[in-house]
Amino acid sequence: MTICTQERENLFGEVVEELMVLNDVGKMIETTWVEIPTIFPNIFINTIQIMPDHIHVIIEVGADLRVRPQQIDTINESNRLNNHNGSTQRSTPTLGTYIQRFKTITTHRYIDGINNFGWKHFNRRLWQRNYFEHIIRDEDDLDRIRYYIKQNPENWEKDK
Repeated sequence: MTICTQERENLFGEVVEELMVLNDVGKMIETTWVEIPTIFPNIFINTIQIMPDHIHVIIEVGADLRVRPQQIDTINESNRLNNHNGSTQRSTPTLGTYIQRFKTITTHRYIDGINNFGWKHFNRRLWQRNYFEHIIRDEDDLDRIRYYIKQNPENWEKDK
């Protein structure tokens, strides 16, 4: 998946000698991605590459591997009690839910950075409205996309 800043503004650092050097904003973005699986324990951040004006992320979505089998009944009962219609089914967040949460958290943290650390102001929105996604179908696809993501800093000047 690729998420871009509004107007492709360079906010997260710079590419120096084909390596991405994160500034404080880029480090905040990276920290937030690390925290997202604590909010949504059914996802795993496989690969991430922060660039000056966009982010590439491979997210694996699946079952919460931290839940032991004996905990499942307790979780289901808790979900049933907390669900207004009495259903025992857990609602599964969509990819859009993960991205929305990430964008909201980082926007609030960025505004705090503007107010407290003098970070650069952004024009109305930190992020572009949408994002680009691709479903990875097999290991070859995963390897190809990981390679592309990891090579992004080396190709930065060529892509402009």
